[in-house]
Formats: sequence, structure tokens, C-alpha cells
Amino acid sequence: MNSKVPKVFHKVGNHPMIYHVLDIGMSLKPKFVSLVISEGLDIYKSEIKKKYKNVLFAKQHKQLGTADAVSTALKEKSLRNSNLSLILYGDTPLITKKTLEDSIRKFKKKKADLCVLSMTPSHTNHSYGRLVTKKSRLIKIIERSELKSSYDLDNLCNTGIMLIKTNFLTDALKKIRNNNSKKEFFLTDIVEVF
Repeated sequence: MNSKVPKVFHKVGNHPMIYHVLDIGMSLKPKFVSLVISEGLDIYKSEIKKKYKNVLFAKQHKQLGTADAVSTALKEKSLRNSNLSLILYGDTPLITKKTLEDSIRKFKKKKADLCVLSMTPSHTNHSYGRLVTKKSRLIKIIERSELKSSYDLDNLCNTGIMLIKTNFLTDALKKIRNNNSKKEFFLTDIVEVF
């Protein structure tokens, strides 16, 4: 994206993308909402705080990957005390409340530890990571940057949205390593440390 405006502050339907995500998240009436921001987003903090008074902010000083961002959020003790964590990305403004409610309902009904929302795009030329399944069970998520042409995978893709038991999340984050081409800590690797 070629812009001085951070991606999540680009407008979709007259509102920054991040506001759509926060609106949906808040509509679920969570105990806590934490927004992970990088160094450059401090200038937007007061603007966000005006509209979303109960949002907690966590600053990711170095962008070391999505797992590091979630670890940064979990430094807030109150978040670690919740039973369930819903992880949303600021650049997914079109997710619906119904989709999230249905996912939470199924998650609780199945007594799952982890749920990854997936999608199947109509084309294969996209930037999404792929889900690898075996007998209908998720065994791995391969980030787009790590996909090799030799992989023969379905077009089942990662939305980035996860539901996960917080105690499992806290433990699993400690096991994630940055053994990838970007040297980042990918939250998607949580599936393999499960």
C-alpha cells in the first residue's frame, strides 16, 4: 500500500477500517478489548479513545510478527484472566457479528481449545496463507510468504481470525519461534505447537 496513512486507517464506507473491526468486536460485549499499536500509531490513540473509551492499548515496540503482537496484548494481566480470546485484525473490516457469534457458539459447543476461521476464495492468486488439514483436522497454517510452488494445497485460506482459550494461548505463545523467511513470530504457528 503506497500511503502515509496506516493501512488500518484507510476508509471503508466513510470510516477507518479499524473502526469497523472495533465496532464488531465491541458489539459482542467482551470483558476487555486490547488494541495493539506500533510506534507510529501513537498519534491515532487519542482519536480512537474518544470513540472507544474502554479499549486498552498495548504498544508493540518492534514489529516482530503477529504472535509477538498478541504476546504484547497479553502483558495486560486482566486479559490473561479471561477464559476466551478472540483475535481480530485491523484490516478485516467486513467480518460480520453473525459470523463471529456463530463461531463462538460452535467453539463453546465443541469445547474446542482453538478455532481458526477460514475461507475459500474464488481464485488462487491471492495473498492469504493456506490451511493444511488431515482428515478434516487443521494441522498447519502456511503463511503466504512461506508457500513454495511445490506445495499441492487446497485453496482453503486463513482469515487471521482465531478463537482460543486464553490459558492455552498464553502457554503456546512461548513455544513459537521465528524460523521463517521473515524472521517473525507468526501467530499461525500456534497450530503446530498445539
